[in-house]
Amino acid sequence: MAEVVVGLESSLALQEKSTEWSISVNQVPPELVIVNGKPLCQEELVQLLSCPNPPRKLKPRKYWYDKSSGLWGMEGKKPCQFITPRLNVGDFMWRNASNGNTNILVNNREITKPELYMMQVAGINCVRQPHFWCSPDGSFQEEGQQHIKERIYSKPKVKFFCYFVSLPIPLSSGNSDQES
Repeated sequence: MAEVVVGLESSLALQEKSTEWSISVNQVPPELVIVNGKPLCQEELVQLLSCPNPPRKLKPRKYWYDKSSGLWGMEGKKPCQFITPRLNVGDFMWRNASNGNTNILVNNREITKPELYMMQVAGINCVRQPHFWCSPDGSFQEEGQQHIKERIYSKPKVKFFCYFVSLPIPLSSGNSDQES
């Protein structure tokens, strides 16, 4: 029995080393992946790629990352995916990370027009240009308020709208495919 366990352990160790080797050979150089204005180091890239929900098709580019909600996108563009939130990668997200022009902030990022329209479809009043916090499950809360609005991404009309304008939906909304 001990021989079987030892054989199994060495087989698992060999598989692990093989996986580590293939990951390091196939990955992009960390300094060419820039998150919130900061080139990543090797440890940050490993954390990003090995998290439960990593970015798909990572390439040498500039990205923005909302650590609070897990939203991820290319710098100057609308979000394209929800990844694992609260990763210690990159720098602080800038207000203009996605090149939004709505004067409405979500987690300190000025959102894009499609995101504003999605919030309006969800029934969130944005007339006074409020600031919001968004959690990884899609719950919205107006800054300075105690009332948490429902998880807007779980509404069928919001899911349809997100699909229509290619906005991502968090995994916790019941959709296994985040990217539309």
